[in-house]
Amino acid sequence: MILQSLPGIETWSSSSINVESTGGESTDGEMLLNNFGSIQKTMLTLYVSVMGGQDWKVYFDLLVGYKARMVFAGYIFFFNITVLNVLMGIYVDAAMKHAVPDRRERAREVLLQQIRDHA
Repeated sequence: MILQSLPGIETWSSSSINVESTGGESTDGEMLLNNFGSIQKTMLTLYVSVMGGQDWKVYFDLLVGYKARMVFAGYIFFFNITVLNVLMGIYVDAAMKHAVPDRRERAREVLLQQIRDHA
């Protein structure tokens, strides 16, 4: 939750300044205010953009300013890498458990090898 709120605060503060400077009159300004108008809206926008509810590029294009865009893109990158890392870890762990022969099968292989060696 903290990781989601820090970029949210930075993006919100940058976007609120830009809405005030444009007067919030344009359609983009209204969309910016609707998606980044408060901390809660910004956090919801961050959540929706990383969970696939809306493409993150839509929100990225709304942001004005290099700093806000880089914080947003960094958050998306960090979240995706983190999720992929966790999912890959779960997959590899499950695959390794299935790849190791069980105790009975290993004992059978050792016994067959001993029979071959003595024959």
